[in-house]
Amino acid sequence: MYNNFKICAFALCAISLPLLSSCSDDDNDGPKGMAKVGEITFENTDVILAGPDSYGANLYSDYTGDDRFTSGSIAFNKGANAITFGLNTQGDFYPGIATLYNGGMFLSQFNLRSNPADKTGDWWYSFNNQCSVYNVESVDGANRGAGDDNSNTFAVINGSCDASSISSVYGSGKEVSLGGFHFDNNAEFTIGEIEICNTSYVYGVIQNGNGFAQPLKANNGWFKVLAYGYDATGHMTAGSPVELYLCDYRAGSKTKNLDNDWEDWNLKALGNVNRVVFNFEGSDAGEYGLNTPGYLALDNIEIYTSVNK
Repeated sequence: MYNNFKICAFALCAISLPLLSSCSDDDNDGPKGMAKVGEITFENTDVILAGPDSYGANLYSDYTGDDRFTSGSIAFNKGANAITFGLNTQGDFYPGIATLYNGGMFLSQFNLRSNPADKTGDWWYSFNNQCSVYNVESVDGANRGAGDDNSNTFAVINGSCDASSISSVYGSGKEVSLGGFHFDNNAEFTIGEIEICNTSYVYGVIQNGNGFAQPLKANNGWFKVLAYGYDATGHMTAGSPVELYLCDYRAGSKTKNLDNDWEDWNLKALGNVNRVVFNFEGSDAGEYGLNTPGYLALDNIEIYTSVNK
C-alpha cells in the first residue's frame, strides 16, 4: 500500500530491545498463571468485510457504497469485553479521515493466489489484490475457507514506519499509523498465540519483486514483523517489541520462513496490554521507508487474564 513509502519523522521516546519469537506449537495451554477468557476468530460477526473485490475499495473514503468500512468491534469473554479495530485517522496523506492510506486493520475472506482469467502480469501480488491471504490449503480464488482451520474470515493489518518514530507513549509518534487493535474500556489482557499468514501481495513481492520492491529471495533479503504492546495508561510494555522473521534469505540463516499457510506466533512476552500494534522492517528500504509491502493476515487471537483477578 502507498503508506509503506512515507517518511517517519518523530523521535523515539524510549528504546527497548526486541524479544525474539518463533512460530511453534509450544505452550498450547497458555501462559503460566493465566486463564483463557476468549479467542477472537472473526467468524459470525457483523463487522463489514473488505470488498467488493480483493482490492477493498470500501476501505477508502471515496467509496460511495453502503458497505463502507471504518471500524469494528468484536465481543469475547461471554460478551463482557470486546476488541476494537479499524482504519487509522492519523497519517501523512489523509489526516482526520479513516482510510487504509493511513494504515489499519480490517476483515477479509479473499484468497486469490494467481491471476484470474481477466488479469495479467503481477496483478495477484499487487495492491489490487491486497485483501487476499496466501493460504495454499484453501481453494485458490474460492474466497471461502482461507482462514485458519478452514474458517472463512480473517483480519489483515497494514502499515509501517521507521522504528525510531515509534513512541513509548501511544499517540506521541508514528505508532498511530500502524495496524492493530485495542481492548475496550481500558481493559488489559495478555495475548497468547495468534495465527498469522502472508498475504498474496507480500508473498508474491518477496518471491518476485515489483516496480517498487526487490525480490527478497533472489537478493538474500529479510523481512520481519514486530508487535508492540501498550498498557491502559498508554505506555509501552516492558516486553515490547516481540519480533518474528517472516523470511530471511541471508547466507547461513536457519530462520523458518513463513511461506504459504497459517502458523502460530506467541505474544505472551508483551505482558498485560490494552493495545497491540504491528510494524514491519526489512532489508529492502530506502529514503521513503520500507519498500516491501507491510501487510500480514491474522486469525484466532487467544486472550488470557491472571487467575488472581
